[in-house]
Amino acid sequence: MLPCAALLLAAAAGLTAQERHAGAAPAGGSGAETALIDLQRALRRLAETVLPVVVKIDTESSVPDDAAAGLEWDRPPLPIPGVGSGVLVRRGAGRYFVLTNHHVVQDKERITVMLNDRRTFPAEVVGTDVHMDLAVLAIRTTDDLPVAGLGDSDGVRPGDLVLAVGSPFGLDATLTLGVVSAVGRSGVRVRSISDFIQTDATMNPGNSGGALVDIAGQVVGINTWIQTEEYRSASPRFASTGIGFALPINNAKPVIDQLIETGNVRYAWLGVSVGGPDILEDLAPGRDGAVIFDVFDGQPAAAGLQPGDVVLAVAGQRIGDSDELVRAISALTPEAPAAFRLMRDGAERTVVVHPGIRGAPPDPATAWPGLRVQSLQALTERARAARPDAGVYVTMATEDSGLQPGDTVVGIDGVPVAGLRDFYRLVNAKRDGALVVQAVRAGREVTGRLDR
Repeated sequence: MLPCAALLLAAAAGLTAQERHAGAAPAGGSGAETALIDLQRALRRLAETVLPVVVKIDTESSVPDDAAAGLEWDRPPLPIPGVGSGVLVRRGAGRYFVLTNHHVVQDKERITVMLNDRRTFPAEVVGTDVHMDLAVLAIRTTDDLPVAGLGDSDGVRPGDLVLAVGSPFGLDATLTLGVVSAVGRSGVRVRSISDFIQTDATMNPGNSGGALVDIAGQVVGINTWIQTEEYRSASPRFASTGIGFALPINNAKPVIDQLIETGNVRYAWLGVSVGGPDILEDLAPGRDGAVIFDVFDGQPAAAGLQPGDVVLAVAGQRIGDSDELVRAISALTPEAPAAFRLMRDGAERTVVVHPGIRGAPPDPATAWPGLRVQSLQALTERARAARPDAGVYVTMATEDSGLQPGDTVVGIDGVPVAGLRDFYRLVNAKRDGALVVQAVRAGREVTGRLDR
């Protein structure tokens, strides 16, 4: 028996006696057959609901015709077609707004939207958000078009049945069925987003910007990227691995509003770099949270946060790891005060920070202290063998510090450094001037300098 059929039969077996009686099998049929027929009818009704709100997006960009170089006449640039998907999310003032991925429409010179009934409309870009990889398009029509219902992605759980709807390889109105494989996945291909819904509903190039739909017909995600695998051929080719990722719709809702209203999105910004669990246990034993590695001078965080702080909660929201901290910061209202609960030097405290607005990244040279470390205890026994009994292990250092990864910091300004708490306490006590860092490298003493 096929896995999908087995799953559906198992679901049918879970019907209550009343439900089985209401869907009694026809003469000569079984209860399982009836359940499958009912399920098929439900899926057809679901398809009839969701297919009209998902559109195909055809794009065109151009490049110069290199073959025409040096000829006496000019040739027009060569067109490069592209394809993606989108979702009708709102109507207003003779326009319908289509949500899609930024990478679907980025640098495109012509964009056309095709509805499920194959009518086509030229589209204009209303606004884009590179950070979230989203864009909103507009088409103009006085016709009455359906608009998608946007669900609550916070309620999505592994095992939920979902449909992926879009135009893979340009095949419009394609619907595939699968389950939610995981939630909260990181997406290395899409900026710093770390909150994807993973699904085994089949996706391929062209699905980007389409809908991930729950069994109630509500859009719970925007299909954004797929895991691919390169295989050998005359030219590099990539195959889908059956693993797809969708941006949760709750993350997209405020973006839709801002793009329609202003054409851009404002994100909160602190000016810090954050780290994972490798030093968390030393700074906040038994606690979840995210460690602040660097604080950039002149950025909002410098008014209240320090390197080595372990952030436990932001605006009342518990922080479990660095991904959750990044999401929590992005969700803050720029320039509005936000309470950060944290551990500093072994004590819990709350500081209030006024986040700024995300702009150009700060100069790396302004990062304080510009030195990242971890405890010696986190190293393997073999790695610790040739090191001092106390100190901290350098994992990253700026070139002008005179230090390098692999050094062991044993003192700052002549004060011994036994571990991480000593290191951060001494670093943060320096408000201006320079710190002289004593370190050991391959059994010999070296000196570094951290300029404030």
